[in-house]
Amino acid sequence: MGKEEALRCSWRIGGIMDLEIIKKSKYAKYLLVVQNEEDEKQGLSREEQMAKWKSVTEAQKPFMEKYENPYIHISHGEDKKLFMFTPGDHILIQEKIDGSNAHLVAREGGFDCYGMNYHLNDKNTLQGFYHWCKDHYKNILSEFYGMKIYGEWLIPHHCEYQESFYCNFYVFDIMDGNSYLPQDEVKRFCELCNFSYVPVLYDGPFISWKETQKYIGQTVMGKNKGEGIVVKNISKLNKANKLFYIKLVDKEYQETHPARELIKALTPEALEEEDNRTSLVASIMTQARIRKIILKKVDIGLLPTYWKTLDAKAILKVVKKDLISDCYKEEREVVSMIGKNFANYAESLITSSIEKLKNDD
Repeated sequence: MGKEEALRCSWRIGGIMDLEIIKKSKYAKYLLVVQNEEDEKQGLSREEQMAKWKSVTEAQKPFMEKYENPYIHISHGEDKKLFMFTPGDHILIQEKIDGSNAHLVAREGGFDCYGMNYHLNDKNTLQGFYHWCKDHYKNILSEFYGMKIYGEWLIPHHCEYQESFYCNFYVFDIMDGNSYLPQDEVKRFCELCNFSYVPVLYDGPFISWKETQKYIGQTVMGKNKGEGIVVKNISKLNKANKLFYIKLVDKEYQETHPARELIKALTPEALEEEDNRTSLVASIMTQARIRKIILKKVDIGLLPTYWKTLDAKAILKVVKKDLISDCYKEEREVVSMIGKNFANYAESLITSSIEKLKNDD
């Protein structure tokens, strides 16, 4: 959403929410909705407000320092990568918050903070996030110095939230170098450093997309319905070339907010089809078949007898081709029902099965 559109939206939102509650926050004065209300109280026309906004934007340009954000691009469901979530994977479902993606990095005696694409400062504040960080970075313990703390700076956008939640930062991830901390460590950070953690709607094994879709639209923070969910596959966290986060957006939200028209919501029918494909793959890519091929590779010396101590990726590299060929040979009818993406579905399931076999006594 561009700044001009954000300005227009803020006028509309300003008439919906109770600004008097929001204005109790010391950061409210940086919000567009509050600034627009003040302009309207002064009798400025929309044209005069737009001219003022353009003037402020122009004055900010020298302080707009571009930044290459290392955070993962979280795909939406329509990217057709749902096959990377397999039954039994440990997943976390969190409420998707419609704020501004931001993060900060604390160090001894100072901090840096960022919007999605800019290094922030006292002139370019992301509607007050810079000042929030200035007030809160000292809460961060030294063990987290240098880590990138990601979250949503909740400011008024499209989705309506209870007013008491605005002007706060909700942490959803922490990066240490190029790796993501497990979510229990992210939660521990929030507890130790007195930061807010994004609401968790479910923490447990992945059952199916049909089961997962029940959480779409649920909200802890919203007034009526949540924008959507972020599903995090903890079992595949930091695994190379693996999608471990995915967004699912509520269909009603997508349809009623034209600014989000590029975010396509998956239908229940599409999710059911995905579950059917996963079930078909699981019916032929069984643990028995995978164990059989692994032991064959042990017999001919391509895997050691202590193969359970190897990384799953190393085992996959040895057995994947034979497993897929075996299915094409023995189960061609089922493979044809799954379609051209059979190998992708199979690889994800093989990896999960190898992890389970490694843990078997």
